[in-house]
Amino acid sequence: FKAVILDFTLASIHWPEPRIGRVDIDGVYDISAAAMTGTATLSFAPFDADPLDTGSLQDSATGPFDAMRITAD
Repeated sequence: FKAVILDFTLASIHWPEPRIGRVDIDGVYDISAAAMTGTATLSFAPFDADPLDTGSLQDSATGPFDAMRITAD
């Protein structure tokens, strides 16, 4: 599966300019194990940019993720 998540940040002491955070997720869901694995890439775009235009993305970092389904008893 693929997913794109957008997050609109506010100005802070560490980030004086508001920016748009974008997370690109590429993963696989294993039905039998009820688990997901994949990679996530976090990038930022200026607040007045189009975050879906990859040319406006800055400060990217990529890493793996693992997740599993949790059920309530």
